[in-house]
Amino acid sequence: MDELRELVECEKIRRLKYRYMRAIDTHDFHLIRQIFCPDANVWFGNGTYTFSGIADILGFYTGLLTPGFVTSQIAVHPEIDLTGPDSATPIWEVG
Repeated sequence: MDELRELVECEKIRRLKYRYMRAIDTHDFHLIRQIFCPDANVWFGNGTYTFSGIADILGFYTGLLTPGFVTSQIAVHPEIDLTGPDSATPIWEVG
């Protein structure tokens, strides 16, 4: 993969991460639905909470992100390694 293409792909991943954080902080469930593919899997708390499929993921978020629940996503210093034509390993420092 050439350098320019790598930069473009990394920027797409970075933008997706920030779109996700904005969706969570604004409780935008429509946007959350757009971010995840139908067969997505997520886990939180080192696997304590796991959800499979967009319906389960949205169920988790709609139960958690009630009107009085305030979040503030912080993720800095992204490191994104492209590992294949359709895969990457991104890491963000969160705080």
